[in-house]
Amino acid sequence: MQSLESKFMIEEARILFVHIPKTGGISLFSALAAAVGEGQAIRFADASKENREKFLAMSDEEVRQYRLVSGHFPLAFYLKKALRDYRVITVLRDAVDRELSAYYYMKGWEAHPRHGEIGKMDLHQFVEHREKDRMANRQCVILSGAASFDAAKKAIDRHGILAAPIDYLDEFGKLIEQHLGVGPLVLKRENVTRSRLGVDEVPADIRRRLEALTEDDQKLYRYVKRKFEEEILGRQPA
Repeated sequence: MQSLESKFMIEEARILFVHIPKTGGISLFSALAAAVGEGQAIRFADASKENREKFLAMSDEEVRQYRLVSGHFPLAFYLKKALRDYRVITVLRDAVDRELSAYYYMKGWEAHPRHGEIGKMDLHQFVEHREKDRMANRQCVILSGAASFDAAKKAIDRHGILAAPIDYLDEFGKLIEQHLGVGPLVLKRENVTRSRLGVDEVPADIRRRLEALTEDDQKLYRYVKRKFEEEILGRQPA
């Protein structure tokens, strides 16, 4: 197996962390922010109108004073500012598991902006809601602007996005340390949704419907996971 040290040249990169909700991003951002130092990181906690306006009101110079920029904005929105030389990183998650995590998180946290709506729904009603809004392939949308695996794959290649599955978050941290010159990273599990059913515990019909809803996100997750295992971990394809 080729070591991470020999595979990449170390650079002190500026980082744009496209944080897809419910993919372990808080843990990674906290570790990165601690590593780059006080005053060197900025995070937009949600993609609300207020935060979008705040970001757009900042000059390029104000944004670029930060070595780490992150939040829940789509990649294309970040690139309205002069951030194209920042190294883009992201974490992806099994799409069905991400949908379940999002549901239990919104349902269980009373302060969440969508708790009033989602909190009243059982799991079947939530799936019906997601089927109606047709926006379940959020990982593809955030990276490419389209609910399409092909579009997301092209975005990863075009922008040189360093992407990893949440399954290998610790290994991703090591890669960032050694490739981007940020660290040491101390990854702690934060913002974990508790008291929830796992993918294998939900009724089979719910799982099938979520799989159908998130088909392109699933393709993207499998692509990123396989690529990470082969190119970073040095595993042979099955």
